[in-house]
Amino acid sequence: MAKELPIPTEALTHRSVEMIRVWLANEQQHVVLNIGFWEDRGLDERGAWGIVIADMVRHIADAHQSEYGRDPSETAEIIRRAFDAEMASPTSERIGQFVKERQKEAESDSAPDSGRP
Repeated sequence: MAKELPIPTEALTHRSVEMIRVWLANEQQHVVLNIGFWEDRGLDERGAWGIVIADMVRHIADAHQSEYGRDPSETAEIIRRAFDAEMASPTSERIGQFVKERQKEAESDSAPDSGRP
């Protein structure tokens, strides 16, 4: 069984919505995305996903500073170079499928109305 990471306190105590999950299993990466969250609110979500990814990079850089004493700017640059290289020449194929399941109305009513990721 997969070991889940803890849910942030803010997500438990305030209105929230999960946007992404990533697992490494069977020597492959498995991803679940909440595609359509911003689109359903009339926004082009492509830019919003860029903000989410950039924020994740900053969190990773901060964690590496805290855990290993690494410079956050250097860590972010290493991640950026790896990202650019992977986008230019993927190390593996994406397999699987895209499935969009609608949440029940009761669940969607608890989602935040903000367009900011």
